[in-house]
Amino acid sequence: MVSNSNPFADSILMKDGLIPSVDPTDLKSVWAMQEDVIGVHPGQQIGIASNLYERACTPGAKVHAVFFRISMLRMLQTLGDSEQLIVPWLHDGKSDDVVFKVLATLRMSGLPPGGRTGFPFDMERFIKPIKKESEA
Repeated sequence: MVSNSNPFADSILMKDGLIPSVDPTDLKSVWAMQEDVIGVHPGQQIGIASNLYERACTPGAKVHAVFFRISMLRMLQTLGDSEQLIVPWLHDGKSDDVVFKVLATLRMSGLPPGGRTGFPFDMERFIKPIKKESEA
């Protein structure tokens, strides 16, 4: 059953300024759902209803935290063409499992009032374990 509450109502301003850890399978499922929607609307700017995020996640998931973490991965994907940050682990819209595993627990802060400059996490702490596990 899909709830009528908005999973993003808690906002991305998290208690103690940290985004909660999530289950990597929720990240992978939301990524796949987004890829399906993007595939139906190639080259278009789209919005995805919050209830689709809820359905893509396991019961009890911190959907707002999943959304925030996936949004960071999407931004890295967008930058990837110029900076080669995450591109080696993205293949035809799919991401290596290690990316979701690391992203799920990566220490990440919410957005302070007024926004921020740069990513809300240490890029090296994200990329280094992905490289290490990929090379193993």
